[in-house]
Amino acid sequence: MPSATFSRQSSEKRLLSLSVALLYILALLQVLAVRNAWYWTYRWFDVPMHILGGAWAGLVALWALLYTRRGRALLLARGTRCAVLCYGLMPPLFLFLVWEAYEFGMALISGMPLPPNWAGDTLLDILSGITGGALALWGYPWFFPEEMAAVPPSRTAR
Repeated sequence: MPSATFSRQSSEKRLLSLSVALLYILALLQVLAVRNAWYWTYRWFDVPMHILGGAWAGLVALWALLYTRRGRALLLARGTRCAVLCYGLMPPLFLFLVWEAYEFGMALISGMPLPPNWAGDTLLDILSGITGGALALWGYPWFFPEEMAAVPPSRTAR
C-alpha cells in the first residue's frame, strides 16, 4: 500500500501547510489591524478575524484527526459526518470560550467596565469562530477529493 501511505503523508502535509499559512495570514492581519486601529475604525473587523481563527483551529483539528489511525478512519468513512463535525468543532469552541473568558478576566482585573453590548459581542465572537471551524471541516472533501473518491460507501451512509 505505498499509495495509501503517500496519500496520507501528502494530506497531512497539505493540511499542516494550509494551517501554517492561515496562521501567518492571521498574524499579519493582526499586526496591521493593531497598527492601523482597524478594530476601532471598522467595528466589524473582528468577525472575519474570528472566522479565520476558527478555520485555523478547525484545520488543526482535521490535521490531528488525520494524523491518528482512528481519527483518519473516522474522517474518511462515509456516513460519519456528524462525528467528524463534533470532533472538529470542539477545538474552535474551546479556543473561543477560553479566549472570551480571558477577555472577561482581563476586564475585571483591570477594572475596566464591560461594554453595554458585551454579551452579544461575545456570542457573535464565539459563533464566528465556530463558523470558521465548520467551514474548514466542510472544505475537507474539496481539498482532498482523491482520498474521498477512494473511500467506499459505508453501510450507514444513506
